[in-house]
Amino acid sequence: MLDALLRRLTEPALEAVAQRFSANAPAFAFAGLALGLAALPVIAMRFYLPGLAAVVVSRPIAGLAAAAGRQSGQGDGLVSVFDAVCFAGVPFAFALADPSRALPAVFLMFGLTAQWTSALALGRTWLGNFEILVAIAIACIFPDRFAIIAYVLGVLCFVAAGARIAARVAQRRTR
Repeated sequence: MLDALLRRLTEPALEAVAQRFSANAPAFAFAGLALGLAALPVIAMRFYLPGLAAVVVSRPIAGLAAAAGRQSGQGDGLVSVFDAVCFAGVPFAFALADPSRALPAVFLMFGLTAQWTSALALGRTWLGNFEILVAIAIACIFPDRFAIIAYVLGVLCFVAAGARIAARVAQRRTR
């Protein structure tokens, strides 16, 4: 929901800049991936705010890569895959930082997988990258609350995936 609003606000500017860089869309996608992945060992070493900074900085680069990919006709699939890898890596990093977080981390990774695969297969859900980024930010600011944040976000991911699947099933029944 917020993701769609943010997308509407930022997409015109990204599209304008992306025209200049459309030939380099994969390079921007890999740069966003590298920055997102760089956050993982930082978070695992319990440097949560610098890890969050790396994740946040990777987002406009990924947005530019997606826009450039659409402009060049390559699409934004590569960016979507890299987003999933980076965001799913964050719970893993939290589990590395404190192994007692392993169960909530796995639950969140499972929920994220359900949400992203349903979104890729059936279309966007109401839970987007912006909402996930906000949850990651809250977890990095309050790492002692990671388990609660992971379970809540995981449940929201399952609800978003289930709602998208139910909508598709209902849509097919009315045809």
